[in-house]
Parts: sequence; structure tokens; C-alpha cells
Amino acid sequence: PQQRRAAPRAAAGKLDRRGALSAGAALAAALTSPPAARAGGFQPVQDLQDNYSFAYPQGWEEVRVEGLDRVYKDLIEPLESVSVTILPTQTAKLTDLGDANAVAPQFIDKVLATPGSKFDLLEASTRETEGQTYYTFIYKVEQSGLKRFGVSTISIKEGKFYVLTTGASDRRWNKMKGTLLTMASTFKNLV
Repeated sequence: PQQRRAAPRAAAGKLDRRGALSAGAALAAALTSPPAARAGGFQPVQDLQDNYSFAYPQGWEEVRVEGLDRVYKDLIEPLESVSVTILPTQTAKLTDLGDANAVAPQFIDKVLATPGSKFDLLEASTRETEGQTYYTFIYKVEQSGLKRFGVSTISIKEGKFYVLTTGASDRRWNKMKGTLLTMASTFKNLV
């Protein structure tokens, strides 16, 4: 059997240069990443110009899609993606539109689902983070025999309507549900 020699250790209580740099990088990443992203397997995004942040799964790649601010996609499973859309609005705050259960069906029908598709709202919830209101919708859309689950988180800030949308095929929903909900829960507007 092969034997490995132990790597030399720094003296107790002291860090070598490499250890100090690694610890500093890890601390900086931990302090700036959303809590769910720090749990592992997620890459944080902060868009300071457009005032939002969220986390997406490591291994997904950014792609450009006209009309969307950001899109990250799993290159192996093309129906798994996350996007952020920013729309102008005259509405001052999300609650002016109603509660999450009232807003969800209209929003899914008019904004998220394609014309001619059928949808079922599975869940609508509200969260408050740092004084900002967010609505999250979980829904199933069916069109031409294709079934897809979606999770969207919406917010309004400074005359802009923010929409984070992620989803997976019906076949992959049970496996991806936790990942999609993590992305939706990490979405927030920056101060």
C-alpha cells in the first residue's frame, strides 16, 4: 500500500501565508454571500447597478436573453433556469396590488405564463426582509402537453417591478424543488 507523508504544519496558533490567505478569502465569501448560498452549492450574484442579489446553483452558466436582465441556465437540463426581469411600474409598493394570494393568479396569467397555457397556483407566500415585501408563487403550467413547475419571487422598489423566475420540468420537479426554492428565497433588493 502507498503511504502519504503528512504535509508540514504551521506552528500551533500560527498560520502560514497560504493558510492566512485561504482563511481570509473564506471569511470574505461567508460575510458577503446570502445565508442559503453559504450552505453550499450556490453562487451569489449582486447587481449593484440594478439593485438586487440572489444565488444560483454552481455549474449553471450565464446566457443572454433579450428582454431579461440576467439569465443563468443548466446546460444539461435546458428547462432549468433562473432569470431576473425588471419592469417599470407606477405602483409604490407590492401590497398596493393586494396580498400574495390575490396577486399570484393575475400575475401568472398576465406575465409569467405564455398565452394559451393553463396554470395551477400551488402556493403563494409573503416575506419581509429588511423592510422590503416579497411575494413568492409556486405554480404549474401546461401547454401543448408540456408540464413545467415555476417559482417566482416579485418585489417593487423605486418605480421598478423585479421578477425572479426559476423552474424545472414536471419530470425533474421533485429533485429540483429545494434548489428552486433556495434561489427564490435568496432574491432581495439591495439598499
